Amino acid sequence: MRAYRSYRWLFAVGLMGTTGEFLIALLLAYSVSAQSDAIHAFTHLSLYALACLVSRQIVIHHMDAHHAYHYHERFLKYYAFFVFAGLAWICSMSIMKLVSGEAVINLYMLESVSIGLCANIISIKILGNISKSHPQASHTHKAHKLFTLDAKGDLAISAIVLVASLLYTLFPSLPMHIIDPTISFGAVGWIGWSGIQIIKGT
Repeated sequence: MRAYRSYRWLFAVGLMGTTGEFLIALLLAYSVSAQSDAIHAFTHLSLYALACLVSRQIVIHHMDAHHAYHYHERFLKYYAFFVFAGLAWICSMSIMKLVSGEAVINLYMLESVSIGLCANIISIKILGNISKSHPQASHTHKAHKLFTLDAKGDLAISAIVLVASLLYTLFPSLPMHIIDPTISFGAVGWIGWSGIQIIKGT
């Protein structure tokens, strides 16, 4: 449990970063892809925090298998809520973006996705700490491998959004009002698939 306490600050910094990315993307950049990146990062950071909390409660209260299973089920319900609420938001905003054709403010998009990239690096750092603290469990537990895959996928989404933003800077004539929500629909597919795999694998 000391290992989990040692990186609580990483959770705090990561969650603040994803919140900042989302607010900038929503209120200033008008970028749906940056919003989807922030929501995905927030989802799996919340998942890690919930997983640590569940593990801590099981250890502290010396729960038997029945009570531990009850906590595990509650944990999955919270995670499923985060995932599907995030997917509903991204899909609705992406459709609205395509319909309205609202322009993306590229400077703020670059700022928001840069923050998101840092938050994703923090996520991978947290998983790396878990691997070092519990090497045997992390290499054999399917859920841990899925968490790592999810975090790396989100890092890839951040990189794609960043590249799109940089290309838009170089080529302002690009139809960013179409490219931006298209990236978001791709993110929805990844978030949905990885979320279902994690729910099945935990």
